[in-house]
Amino acid sequence: MEHLNISVSQEEKFIPMAFNMTDWTIMDMYELKVVHVNTPLDFWVVKDPEEFELFYRYLNSFYSIYGNSFKLIPSKCREYKYCVVHVDSVYYRAILITDPLIVESAMQLQAYLVDYGFIVEVKPTELFCLAEEMYEIPQFAIRATLAGSKMYESVASPEDVDNFKNEVDQQILLLELRGVDFELGVIHLDFIDIDSDSDSE
Repeated sequence: MEHLNISVSQEEKFIPMAFNMTDWTIMDMYELKVVHVNTPLDFWVVKDPEEFELFYRYLNSFYSIYGNSFKLIPSKCREYKYCVVHVDSVYYRAILITDPLIVESAMQLQAYLVDYGFIVEVKPTELFCLAEEMYEIPQFAIRATLAGSKMYESVASPEDVDNFKNEVDQQILLLELRGVDFELGVIHLDFIDIDSDSDSE
């Protein structure tokens, strides 16, 4: 595997977002993978599940082999907007959100996983520089909310949240786009057709 380079000035580099690179069409169907669920009104999807899986296989293979050459010490964290974190034996692209003033003394750091849409805690010894070429792949995670279901028009109960997670989390689904909030970067999805298809089978 070819060794990737680290940029010498990464603090100003920016990973584009898949949301901004998609020509969204209302009422079209999209094949999406649900990668994280907070509630039915707040969850995260990936638009290209196959590319997502290929990229993460490559990223994890790469850092498993070359990770020691990309180690990022806490004192240098403020120089990098993005990094790679190693959590539960998996490597992820991330943004550190722990206050830079306490990074060097903290036992655990908080990092936002840009391709999954949630926050994890990571040990300072499990930080890595992001290889320059990995900036070219857009951030996969797209924020979504459920539209068209009266059940979730108000705050969902813990039971409803658990049922929703069990139904969709980590699943690849064909979903209908009902709306797009370009200011907040949120898509509104309808699961009604998925239920109808399931009932007809």
